[in-house]
Amino acid sequence: MKTLWLLIVMGLSVVAVLRIVEAQERRGPLTREKIEGAIVKRIGDSTLATEIRTHQLAFTPDDEFVKKLSDLGAGPLTIKEVKKLLPPPLPQIEMVNVSGGSFQMGSPDTEVDRDKDEARHSVTVPYFAIGKYEVTQAQWRAVMGTNPSHFEGDDLPVENVSWNDAKAFCSKLSQMTRKTYRLPTEAEWEYACRAGSDKPFAFGSSLSSAQANFDGNYPYGNAAIGIARGKTTPVGIFPPNGFGIYDMHGNVWEWCEDVYNERYDGAPTDGSAWLSGEDSTRHVLRGGYWGSKSRNCRSADRLGNGPAGDPDFYFVGFRVVLVTRN
Repeated sequence: MKTLWLLIVMGLSVVAVLRIVEAQERRGPLTREKIEGAIVKRIGDSTLATEIRTHQLAFTPDDEFVKKLSDLGAGPLTIKEVKKLLPPPLPQIEMVNVSGGSFQMGSPDTEVDRDKDEARHSVTVPYFAIGKYEVTQAQWRAVMGTNPSHFEGDDLPVENVSWNDAKAFCSKLSQMTRKTYRLPTEAEWEYACRAGSDKPFAFGSSLSSAQANFDGNYPYGNAAIGIARGKTTPVGIFPPNGFGIYDMHGNVWEWCEDVYNERYDGAPTDGSAWLSGEDSTRHVLRGGYWGSKSRNCRSADRLGNGPAGDPDFYFVGFRVVLVTRN
């Protein structure tokens, strides 16, 4: 029988949980509150109930557990019914540890299709951990309870989210997990995107629609014309970059923590977020999206937009950074 409780770290086995419920539940139907109360009474830790109610601890019932509850007098139950009584599992967000280092942020004057807001400058980024994938709709739903996306699918990136929405997700995820999540800084994002490359893309000097989700009618460099999918694609189906991170080019634009400035004059050189500037209501977007030309998927390409976003923002998503110690 697989482990049911993440509470195992506190010494509670499945058998112990069943005994707790059996001892506590002698009459009437079982409810989530009664199960919680039994566990709290057994452990003597009132904070556990709060953790359960705020989805900070997860439980996965199986057939044997459901049968045991039925035998205890709860009546015929299904796994689906039991799940309604208990918190959903925490979202699992895979992270990639990035060692950090110094790099040239921006693009050289010779890069084709570069913009004036990409002046090269040296930045040193410390260690950080960034999402291996863009935040998916399943992950968003597990945290926020809704799905704002235009293109629907659990493994598709969540989109149609504003900067404020992305910040709210990070805040709630942090509360649920007792870890600290945030948006990447612009410097972290570009460092992670490049993965050691000083070319326009992590893959080199060209980009085709076999490497990323963008409008393949407008490839970059010597890449062949490809296809325009016209929608988001499941995260992780294209090759990763040299750091093992997926979809940094295309699929959805990704929010960064920084305020957007048209020039890098005065920008931090330590990898931190630039939180002031010309218009503090506009924030940085990076990476391009499924409908972009390849030029907008370059590692150095930048875009700024307001925090409230647009009612049809179905080309904007994000990934997260986990604050941790090296």
